[in-house]
Amino acid sequence: MSYGDIKLAFDSRLSDKPILEAETARLARLIQSHTPHDGIFVQPIPGLSLGRFSSTGTDLKTFYTPSFGIVAQGTISFTVGQEVYTSSKPRIFMVPVALPITVQIMQASPSEPYLTASLALEPQRIAELAARMFPHGLPPIQRRSAGYGVDADTGFVGTMTRLVGDGQD
Repeated sequence: MSYGDIKLAFDSRLSDKPILEAETARLARLIQSHTPHDGIFVQPIPGLSLGRFSSTGTDLKTFYTPSFGIVAQGTISFTVGQEVYTSSKPRIFMVPVALPITVQIMQASPSEPYLTASLALEPQRIAELAARMFPHGLPPIQRRSAGYGVDADTGFVGTMTRLVGDGQD
């Protein structure tokens, strides 16, 4: 699979749809158990936050820091300048740089709220890793983007589930 200039290789065992759906539902239940009402909830694990929103429509202007996350339930739309990104379950999103954005919850209800888990990225740590991975400089990027999104696989969903659960389930 290719998304822009990001090439992803999936192990077919990791993209088995029934397993992915079950793991995503498990993640959604965990997020819901850690979010007693609508809002963003910072977790004990540094950089981990969980979100829950049970209504649609309102545009929220905010400032996103470098992060990646997953939509476990519902649909969200991000607007950066003129670019619009839509993300729904189970989809991984990544914001590589700090940006002012407008967020709109597109699909959510009190019985099935929009649920997300995100992990902040540390630019200093990324720079250190990039220098080790690419000692002769970063490869050229054909298309730059304010955000990226790819379909999740069970490996990623399982990792986020373990982070959110933190051994509690």
